[in-house]
Amino acid sequence: MLQFSGERRVMADLADVYAKLGDASFVVGSLPGGDQPLSASAESATWKLKPPVSFVQGLFETILQVVERSEGRMIRTEMRTSGMGAKATVASRIELDAHPEGGTRIRWQSTVTSLEGLLKMVPKSAIQRNATPMMEQSWDDLERRLAQ
Repeated sequence: MLQFSGERRVMADLADVYAKLGDASFVVGSLPGGDQPLSASAESATWKLKPPVSFVQGLFETILQVVERSEGRMIRTEMRTSGMGAKATVASRIELDAHPEGGTRIRWQSTVTSLEGLLKMVPKSAIQRNATPMMEQSWDDLERRLAQ
């Protein structure tokens, strides 16, 4: 399994950050291709994603589902992507708390829980190398939008 993780600090109120990160319609706007969702609600969002690897062509239908929210401190999501003979599932956990120097600390971890079809043949190092900049860009955009 591939894992990605990180920590961010946002100069915004904990309750506001929790409300926004727990809303799939807000989060999708910071994900690649998510600026034009096919559908979006607080619980889920669907959009078309161009895979970040050149050897996989076409657009993947992608669904972001908020699967758990806990007491203003934790959010779990699942993202399922499928298209062109390939499928992937990514489970994420976001933990929030007040940062000692102000704002909100965000700790996140994402795990690729399933790779099927063509994606099974791709070396994990290639997936990691291509997914990492995409995730960092998404978090940079989320951080900017959360601070507004």
